[in-house]
Amino acid sequence: MSNKKSIKNKKSSKKSVEREHSKVIESVGEFDGNIKQIFWIVIATILVFCAFYFLTLYLTGRDSTKRNSTTTEGTISYTEIMAGRSFSMPENEYLVLYYDKSDSELLSTYSNIVSSYRSKEDHFTIYTVDMSDALNKTYISEEKNISPSNVSELKINGPTLIRFREGQVANFVEGEADITSYLG
Repeated sequence: MSNKKSIKNKKSSKKSVEREHSKVIESVGEFDGNIKQIFWIVIATILVFCAFYFLTLYLTGRDSTKRNSTTTEGTISYTEIMAGRSFSMPENEYLVLYYDKSDSELLSTYSNIVSSYRSKEDHFTIYTVDMSDALNKTYISEEKNISPSNVSELKINGPTLIRFREGQVANFVEGEADITSYLG
């Protein structure tokens, strides 16, 4: 009887081993499916990041292979101001010249005029405002206001020179010839 029991035990243990083996094979099959799924998720993630990287390069117009190795140091200009500060400079009397510095012809002309004026022995402090700067564009207008009482009323139409006295407009001059004559 013990032989029969041992044969039965062997058969049952053989069946249990087969069941365990099939369970292991099923779990390995599931694991293989998980690995494939993880693999495709990783590939999709990498492709999405690459797409964003190249989209960023395209939108910013930068080429990562051509990096600019030169650096420029920032400089502080005490004579170039924002248009919004026109009425609040520390001097009692000063001049502010408004013109578009992105125009190379205007830049050359007015830089020479300002340089000549500054070389005079007796002169007021003169500040310049770059009207091509995005922060100054709100003051550009088709019409002009020759006597603004504050910065919100400031309207500039072309190259303009304003003389300020005690925070108020004392003189308003427009055009290259009149500005040159006034500073001459």
